Amino acid sequence: MLVSVVIPAYNDSAFIAQAIGSVLAQSYRPLEIIVVDDGSTDDTVAVARACGEGVRVIEQPNSGSAVARTRGMQEARGQLIAFLDADDYWLPGKLAAQVAHLKRHPHVGAVYCDWCEWPWPRVPDPLDVVPDALESPDTPPGVDPAGSGWIYARLLLDCIVHTSTVVLRREIVERVGPFDSRLRKGQDYDYWLRCSRVTEFHKLDRILSLYRIRSDSITRRITPTNYAALVVEGALANWGSAGPDGTRPPALALARRRAYLWRDFAANHLVGGDKRVAVTAALRALARWPFDPIPAVILARVVRRALAGA
Repeated sequence: MLVSVVIPAYNDSAFIAQAIGSVLAQSYRPLEIIVVDDGSTDDTVAVARACGEGVRVIEQPNSGSAVARTRGMQEARGQLIAFLDADDYWLPGKLAAQVAHLKRHPHVGAVYCDWCEWPWPRVPDPLDVVPDALESPDTPPGVDPAGSGWIYARLLLDCIVHTSTVVLRREIVERVGPFDSRLRKGQDYDYWLRCSRVTEFHKLDRILSLYRIRSDSITRRITPTNYAALVVEGALANWGSAGPDGTRPPALALARRRAYLWRDFAANHLVGGDKRVAVTAALRALARWPFDPIPAVILARVVRRALAGA
């Protein structure tokens, strides 16, 4: 089966050759690599094109990673579609293990794998992060039951799926549709929730992907919109808390999850200096879980700062 690898990129010239190289080093064939450059102002396009004729580069005006991933999916010719962020890395054997698993389990529409953070540049060589990450065809990965099956209820409590680990069947992509371009962050979380309404996920219990830790990552930026809460609340409004198999997260755990998303958002804005957003978010956290003392502490600190400045 042809695998289409979709790599959205924005000003990733320092990293994209290594990401593409980790795909080209995979033993599995056939595959195609589609880089969607999202209006980069650096040399990302030139670096990607220099990686070889097997890399197809598509350029678009800066529109966000959701639009870039959707464009890549639209251009993909494969029966399977895999995702890799331009600064992440695949370890040897990833694609072979995932494709083999999907062939053995035709009812499963999505397979992902375990992953770990790559503390770059402190650890410059990705294979030093997981020293025993060698391709072992005689010992295929097992399945992690905690992250497998109809995982909608589990996803409501935590985004356990990392984008650079996922391989989807084309028919799932066609059913679920595009990534939500309105979400500047959290569009991947939203997409996995949507996928989890129509298919089982299986998680391979081996680390086969690395997430590069960068201080300038968009995931670390403080934004005026609480995208994670928006995604979870939107899922609950659309489908409720029950998964397609009828499972629900524990009610108290879900209440805490909804509260903690607002609590953490409040804490970030308290540190970032936006007291108004911090207060609003802390009040929303208390409304969802009044037993957590941290939102009250945040409110008290805002009041103290206001009085000190009066």
